[in-house]
Amino acid sequence: MFEEKILDYSWEQFEEIIRKAIGTNFIWKIRPRDTEANRQAVTESIERTLAEHSGSFPGKGNMFIEPEKGRPTSPKVETL
Repeated sequence: MFEEKILDYSWEQFEEIIRKAIGTNFIWKIRPRDTEANRQAVTESIERTLAEHSGSFPGKGNMFIEPEKGRPTSPKVETL
């Protein structure tokens, strides 16, 4: 889903790519530092969440838990 060069974009462009991927605006609950590892974690989490929810990103305040792992499956962002 995400382009290979996503790490080459500015942070603002990265956030715009996220908005397009999830189909809405969002705010960070905790904004990650701009590192390659954090960008990778955000994009992987978004891809996993979209796959688990038939291509739709969960709405505001929805946090889904993986029963076998007991941790949130969506990134730490809140849609508006």
